[in-house]
Amino acid sequence: PSGMLEQQLNNGAQVLIGFQSSSQFPLLVLAQHSRANALASWQRNTTRMAVIVGSALLLVIAIGAILYRRQRELMVSRADSFYQLALNAKVFDASMEAILICDADNHILSVNPAFLRITGYSASEVRGRNPRFMGSGLHDLFFYETMWRQLLNTDHWQGELVNRHADSSLYNVRMTLTVNRNDQGQVRHLIGSLVDVTAEKEMEKALRQSEEQYRSLFDHMQHGFALHDIITDEDGKPSNYRLVAANKAYAEMTGFGSQQIVGRLVTELFPAVQQD
Repeated sequence: PSGMLEQQLNNGAQVLIGFQSSSQFPLLVLAQHSRANALASWQRNTTRMAVIVGSALLLVIAIGAILYRRQRELMVSRADSFYQLALNAKVFDASMEAILICDADNHILSVNPAFLRITGYSASEVRGRNPRFMGSGLHDLFFYETMWRQLLNTDHWQGELVNRHADSSLYNVRMTLTVNRNDQGQVRHLIGSLVDVTAEKEMEKALRQSEEQYRSLFDHMQHGFALHDIITDEDGKPSNYRLVAANKAYAEMTGFGSQQIVGRLVTELFPAVQQD
């Protein structure tokens, strides 16, 4: 048999006595140890273990907190990215300007609904193609070389050109091209936006024709006719007139040519007016 006993000595000290007997030999082994020393050693080991376990637990908690915070930041960042992508997609689709995105080899990757509406093509007809298929043939090689040189040197180009609609009709566009590069400076995408200005060009043409017709009628009138700017005095009253335009009949009345009298005062041309 074996066991352990606790005993108090005459001096009041508490001791722990352990015993072990042998079944083969008539022998009994006794071991005595101070209870205080035994407990002190146990307490030191326990304290050391508690410090180690506590430190490890704090480290685990700290790492867990860092990982949780990082995961939360990633989730928030990912949510912001998804929101931004959704917003960009919405703007892309809702834009009134036609937008096309090409790869580095200038092949169309994506277009928005406005592009399809303006050009008359479907998405499947333009995807993967070079935008040159929409060219009108009215611009020479020098025009395109100049455009590409400026675009690749400055990452930006803006100008007007004539394109061909899916129905073969011609239309005018005002286009802006932008280069998107990666961190190494290599071209990633070519982004173009264009506005149909055909109606604007037709209006300008009609205005020029109307102006030419008016000028022809003005110049060939039989009676002298002129346009003047009014010159006022300090009180705001008309004091003189400066000729802005005059037809041939009016110029003949003054004895000067049409270009010679433009900009001159009426009193210079007709001194009698000043005398009156």
